[in-house]
Amino acid sequence: MGGTDAMVRSAHMRVVDVDPELLSRSAEAQLHAAKGGFDHVLSEMTGDVDVIVGTLASEGPYGYTIRKQVSDDGTLRVPILTTREEIYNEYKAVRSLSDILGHQAMIEILGLWYVFHDVVDTSRGRASGSVNQHNTLVLCPVKGSSAGITGEIFWHRTPREGLGRGGDYILSDADRRTLLLYHYDTHETYLGALRSADVDGLAALANDSVQLAIRDYVTDSGTLTQTEARIGEEVNTYRAYWTAFFERFEILSVDILQRAVEEWYVFAELRFTARIKRGGEKVTFNTAEFLVTARDGRFISHIGHGTDIESAG
Repeated sequence: MGGTDAMVRSAHMRVVDVDPELLSRSAEAQLHAAKGGFDHVLSEMTGDVDVIVGTLASEGPYGYTIRKQVSDDGTLRVPILTTREEIYNEYKAVRSLSDILGHQAMIEILGLWYVFHDVVDTSRGRASGSVNQHNTLVLCPVKGSSAGITGEIFWHRTPREGLGRGGDYILSDADRRTLLLYHYDTHETYLGALRSADVDGLAALANDSVQLAIRDYVTDSGTLTQTEARIGEEVNTYRAYWTAFFERFEILSVDILQRAVEEWYVFAELRFTARIKRGGEKVTFNTAEFLVTARDGRFISHIGHGTDIESAG
């Protein structure tokens, strides 16, 4: 059999000669992640909360951001859910308000450990019966070792002029090309600040009402950062997280694995190589996150998840 396989391989032109075992393992991981995300999406269309929660991984901790809260003055709150009970109660409330009729991904990125969708959702209000379409972002991380998702990182697109406090309204929706270039340049500035451990640079990119909900690598809790702050102190909380992050890690490199730039957000998967300052261990981890801009062009929502910290030898 081995000789036959070798003959088959040699009979085909070798042009993109990536290790076939690597391709096979990568595809298997991507399809595993896809199944977790798709099973969850399909479950939501049933409206059955028990079925929906049944698509979660059997064990937490979980990382969920569901219904954001935006005040009249542009202040943003992104509640974080971490337990199965909290998630159950949230779905019970959400699915009592509307039924999901369709989920069409305009951008679909299948990572090795997550699914990201920029999607048009079609829903019907239970009280009004009206059918509406909304643009949403959905990031579902999965466990590689078992079935089910470990979180749903969600964002419902909101008119930019209603998002954020502080600064002037500077971004017009009139010129898509300008917005794309603006977000690309802003994200490059963000990456530069990460690579140089520039806390001031990161804080300068954040709106006064910024909400951070990414995997917490400071305490290594396995779930999302809990950065709830009093109104007016959100940027200071954002700054405090990054200060603690760079106190723990010396950043050796930050590499882009995936990126999608749109006129209202940037999504990216990043590969971090770092050294833990206490003890000197070299480690790696990946993050997947999206950053949404507010009325003043600064990021108001910085949310996502990440892989476990692994030793790099």
